[in-house]
Amino acid sequence: MAVNDAGAKQVATYWEGMVNSGLADTKAYGTTDFYNGLGSGKYVTYLAAGWGPGYLASVAKTTSGKWRAAPLPQWTAGGNVQGDWGGSSFAVTDQAKNPEVATKVAMDIYGAKNTDAWKIGIDEAYLFPTATPVLESDAFLKKKYDFFGGQTVNDIFVPAYKTISPFSWSPFNSYNFNQLTTGINGAIEKKTSWTAALDTAQANISQYATQQGFKVQ
Repeated sequence: MAVNDAGAKQVATYWEGMVNSGLADTKAYGTTDFYNGLGSGKYVTYLAAGWGPGYLASVAKTTSGKWRAAPLPQWTAGGNVQGDWGGSSFAVTDQAKNPEVATKVAMDIYGAKNTDAWKIGIDEAYLFPTATPVLESDAFLKKKYDFFGGQTVNDIFVPAYKTISPFSWSPFNSYNFNQLTTGINGAIEKKTSWTAALDTAQANISQYATQQGFKVQ
């Protein structure tokens, strides 16, 4: 898959139009200006992953009760295409004196049967469960969130999660991400074409992959 295919260029063209029309801000994610925008009411929309509610609640506490979750807009009416951003795992490192026992303990704590552990994670950290029985439980699906005005936001996130197709990372994903970030940031600053930035990123990635010994198709 290329970073400058038709789908990628459709997305780039859309967001270029949003930025140029003043409907989308270009403050970098995670910066002070970005946080201020969330907490001050400057931003009225925030695209989020399943873990997004917890993140938003922690950085925009002053706006508690004003937000609501909604499905992503679709290119085609009636569609339900979703993306994935981030993810976590419970892992045992090679520093463990007894990896097998440590793994068993981790599975017991965070397995589907230990609802108490998941309850803490969900209530205190807004975790999005990896254990299917927890994910599909009424306790999770019908949980009301004060930050969202009592909305049961998991009614939105769980159906979205179920439509995400399997994917894999490239062996040099960090380089890919850097090329895309650098290219789009440059297009914003210079007011040049975003799709042209994708073409440049693709060329750089292909060259890098070849230099690393990978066959580029």
